[in-house]
Amino acid sequence: MYNYAIDQTTAIAGLAVLASVFASIIALYGAWRANKIAEKNLSASVELQLIQFREKWISELREEMAGFSASITSPHYGGDILAKMLSHFHKISLLMNDEDPLYPLLMMQLAQISKAAVYRLETETNNTMLSAENAFKASPKEFPFLNDEAFNINIFEKISRNILKNEWERVKTDMRKYNAKNQ
Repeated sequence: MYNYAIDQTTAIAGLAVLASVFASIIALYGAWRANKIAEKNLSASVELQLIQFREKWISELREEMAGFSASITSPHYGGDILAKMLSHFHKISLLMNDEDPLYPLLMMQLAQISKAAVYRLETETNNTMLSAENAFKASPKEFPFLNDEAFNINIFEKISRNILKNEWERVKTDMRKYNAKNQ
């Protein structure tokens, strides 16, 4: 007959193996858990950084829109102001998301206003008197490239405010989601 009795040395060796297996499982779980926490912290950090980048982008877009508006309404009109206005135009164009529903309308306004500004400068350079007020309230008969409804600095500013408001709403929504996840 076979003796199933376990001597003390064998029992201790068995317990040591069982303890090392258990310790390995605990160590693996601890490493897995630490990795999950690190992933969550990294994800939260990336989300927060994206929100901060978006806020910076919105501020830069606002500055360019305000600069465009200020340059077009400047009482000291000339080539330098026109150059600044066109610089703002191109920066706005590059900063904007062309998939934004208001993008085509904004670009149309920028183009119309820029055309009128160039025309205004050309006529003033040619000693043809055309006041700022008249240049920006010209009728489509006088200036075929203008459309009364499409061309208006106030429309540009309204579109700009809507775009900025929509983007700030998006930042606030992202921030709420971020805060909800990380509490």
